[in-house]
Amino acid sequence: MPPRERERARARMVREAQAAARVSHPSVVTVHDVLDEGGVTFIVMELLDGESLRDRLRRTGPLSEDEVERIARPLLGALWAAHRAGVIHRDVKPANIMLSEGGARPVLTDFGIANLPDHEGTALTGTGTILGTAAYAAPERLEDDETSAVSDLWSLGATLFAALSGESPFKRDTLTGTLTAVLTQPVPPVPARGPVAAVVAGLLVRDPRRRLLPERALELLDAPAPTASAPRVFAVAPPTAPVGGSRRSRAPLWIGSAVLAGVLVLGWFTVPALLADGDWNEAEAQLTEEEPTPEPSGAPSDAEGASDTLPETLSDDAPEGHVRLGDGVVGLVMPEDWTVRDGDLQGGGESATRLASYDLVTGDEHGSVTVVATEYDFLVRDAEGAMVRMEELLQEDEDFSDVRQQRLETEQLEGRLQSAVYEVLFRHEERESPDRWMFTREITDESRGISYRISFNFPADLREERQDEFQAVIDSFGPDTGN
Repeated sequence: MPPRERERARARMVREAQAAARVSHPSVVTVHDVLDEGGVTFIVMELLDGESLRDRLRRTGPLSEDEVERIARPLLGALWAAHRAGVIHRDVKPANIMLSEGGARPVLTDFGIANLPDHEGTALTGTGTILGTAAYAAPERLEDDETSAVSDLWSLGATLFAALSGESPFKRDTLTGTLTAVLTQPVPPVPARGPVAAVVAGLLVRDPRRRLLPERALELLDAPAPTASAPRVFAVAPPTAPVGGSRRSRAPLWIGSAVLAGVLVLGWFTVPALLADGDWNEAEAQLTEEEPTPEPSGAPSDAEGASDTLPETLSDDAPEGHVRLGDGVVGLVMPEDWTVRDGDLQGGGESATRLASYDLVTGDEHGSVTVVATEYDFLVRDAEGAMVRMEELLQEDEDFSDVRQQRLETEQLEGRLQSAVYEVLFRHEERESPDRWMFTREITDESRGISYRISFNFPADLREERQDEFQAVIDSFGPDTGN
């Protein structure tokens, strides 16, 4: 690996381990500190007693169904907590699960090191335990080299299957045979009869969009025991999420510098594509190599296809000089001389459904305003996380310089809505107007797994000149309530 790529990989590992340190769950190993001395990275973690699940299986053979159910609950909760914090494990397998406290406390270990270049057995091109790792890797990871939140869930399913049978259902005598089994061969019947069988089967669904999520899996495990007259049925179809409420919130545009206090590691897009005034929708769909796509339950969306045509614009109930835009998904007011251009509804990616995508044409050839609303089947990042990741990518990219953050601030709205705004001044030498201003507002609806985003990218001198109209648009933006 070239030195530059190696250093970038180590930097990603440090950031991810730091994020793992913020995951609070009894079945996630505690990360006390991350140190980087002289190019060598050290992770200071909790000292655990006991043995790994791999060692236990080698010593005693398969576990009973009751034992597997007991370890499945905390492990599902651990992955759910990690994913909600924006942390993807990438290497869930029996060797990375410690059975601590006499087996009463299963603990996921090795957070943050799965992509470390020198970590044996993690990369499928490494040495040592390559075969064992491949036997627990999700199909999308082997086929497309993409690791995401639901890839962890497949790996947990294979791990629980191994706990029931003694080894992964996909393990073969050769690496080629193992890869073929994961990618193409039918998943063997789960060697269990109770709720754990339905959970394992639901986790081992090849289509990531239809894979069982932790919340639903825990519901299956907690289902009441059957009676003689009422047989117990274990369904794996995920429930439809409830619809949350919303309200508008004023986000003052011009404030002083803010201090960036935390770093999350997940983001939706590459900053070069975002900051150029090209196609926002294409930019958002291009993920950076370290950012897995948030992943899926496969439940159909009630709002899917809601904006197949351009939204309606009305002058009623709008401030003077503005019109109101609404399509049932997003709502905002915009200046009367702005026009709406339809965006790419296919830009959400395999794990998401694009509900709305518009470019607002302002008449200024050097600036742009974009609106995107996307429903994610597995929303692993909140509004603040998206804005923090934008900051990270902007600071890291060599194409942009003199980055001066003006604002990074969050606000909790009604229900489970969270709003975050990010404002920055920077230079992009390749632009005709190199001094740039960007302002983005992100609203996430946790109950529905939807993100709403509006982003301004203009020459910096227009920041003050068009303050009033920018402010009016930002104040009004949010989920369309039909008002």
